Amino acid sequence: MKILLTGATGFIGSHIYKSLSLDHEVRVLHRGEKNLLNCNDNFDCLIHCASATPSNTSDPYQLVVDNISYAKNLVDFVKSQKIRILIYLSSMSVYGEMISGCVNEDCGAFDPSLYGLSKFMAEKIFTDYLKNEEVKKIFLRLPGVVGIGAKDVFLAKLRSGFKDGKEVTVYNSTQLFNNVLHVNSLVNYIKFILIENSQYPKDLALNMSSVEPIEVCEVIEIFKELIPSDAQVFYGDSLKPSFLISCEKAIEYGFIPSTTENSIRDYLLDF
Repeated sequence: MKILLTGATGFIGSHIYKSLSLDHEVRVLHRGEKNLLNCNDNFDCLIHCASATPSNTSDPYQLVVDNISYAKNLVDFVKSQKIRILIYLSSMSVYGEMISGCVNEDCGAFDPSLYGLSKFMAEKIFTDYLKNEEVKKIFLRLPGVVGIGAKDVFLAKLRSGFKDGKEVTVYNSTQLFNNVLHVNSLVNYIKFILIENSQYPKDLALNMSSVEPIEVCEVIEIFKELIPSDAQVFYGDSLKPSFLISCEKAIEYGFIPSTTENSIRDYLLDF
């Protein structure tokens, strides 16, 4: 299969490129590059990982402009290439302030951040602008993805605090947690989609996460077990309610999730 991949230099994109290039012809579209978008190379699939995020874009409004513009540019590419599969790495941030105890794909958005809004608007652009095209659009709404290279998610920051022996403050310690996905699980599911998508609908949004939630305080105990550290852990109460993620729909479409404990252990044992 011939695949065009955006965001290949980022954390998630680099893992996808390394794995998929073993079995597929994968070409990379770098930020600002337009030659590939105007080529006529008969790609089969587009995997869109590139994204402006709060960590790499200082202006939140420019973040929105960048993510929407990127989606619009890719729409024309999908049309010209007759792409059969579009996989867009979206985010659980599309739901905004998650006030439901367990978030599934039927939950509406409530006061999303500009980043979450930009990810949702990109989904809508792909859905609406490509509705007459014969392309399957799969939106993977990602939680905190971990693995070598992860930086800006809760568990990566927690690991950094433990490794550096810093003070670590943890909130909602008795609440259940499953907001984690190991990058290897994500890559394996993308590989599955590339093979087994024939029964998928044209538009499919899927929440991704681990299963078998554990309490946040149990997360801390796993860190203490696997990372010898002088870090002091302080517990506090957050003003934001905690939430769980339902990935049941993704499981219906072939996703094989890891347990929360195994996801965390696999991440810490990566190093």
